[in-house]
Amino acid sequence: MKKKMNIVVISPHADDSEIAMGGTVALLTSQGHNVTIVTSILPNENISGKIDSYMNKKRKQEQLNAAKVLGAKVEILGLDKNEFTYNRKFIKIFDKIKLILKEKISKKKKLKMTKFVGGITAYK
Repeated sequence: MKKKMNIVVISPHADDSEIAMGGTVALLTSQGHNVTIVTSILPNENISGKIDSYMNKKRKQEQLNAAKVLGAKVEILGLDKNEFTYNRKFIKIFDKIKLILKEKISKKKKLKMTKFVGGITAYK
């Protein structure tokens, strides 16, 4: 086997990464690579569009179950889509993610970035 890679998949919403690249994630984990899915937003509305904590818990559990099936780890940022605008608060969050990725990558001096439909970006 080639050298094991640490791969981060950044997903705007729960299930985006699974829909867009679930097969790729499953393949990579089956090859022994470490994959972490970072989900930014978990929906918290019911079918009527009303805030519903049950739905938020249900979507979180679905995200955790999907990651387990795919053999991936998952990190949920839990950002509120109603607050999510271009402002300093959210820029700091993504700056922190960028810094973490840069630190990990600088040790390995290797970065591959692939964009997928839906705004999903995979970093290797």
